[in-house]
Amino acid sequence: MFDEEVLKDLQVSMDRITYYTCPYCGKRSLVSEATIVSQKYKTISRETKIKTGCLGKMYAETTEVYSAYNIRICKDCARKQGIRTKTIALLCWIILPSIIGFIKMSWVSFFCSIFLGLILSGIVFCIVEQKVDVEDAFEKNAIAPPTD
Repeated sequence: MFDEEVLKDLQVSMDRITYYTCPYCGKRSLVSEATIVSQKYKTISRETKIKTGCLGKMYAETTEVYSAYNIRICKDCARKQGIRTKTIALLCWIILPSIIGFIKMSWVSFFCSIFLGLILSGIVFCIVEQKVDVEDAFEKNAIAPPTD
């Protein structure tokens, strides 16, 4: 009754609706079980305007527009990212300042090391953050539709 090609195309369409491949580990999972992560991809436009502020001072205002994608990742990769984030935060915000405060025996050094830990954790987060290749994610059906 139906042609073999039509049935095969229908099967491929149903497969893309229900499954995706995690862009980090390559594991095939159900779309309903995915964790959605947002990622900036490219700068679409950058525009700089010269504006006049208070008391006639001139300043440059730069506006950047990025394209952002919602990327599906599997629960295991999401759990690993969460553990990595919590470990970095615990190390930089609590353990390191406590050790420095204990060694220096000063509250001032403790609170200064908390501030330095915030800066250090921001740098480490930027280094450790994994980026997904968007073209590869499209092929793996790992791009979720935008949510409003």
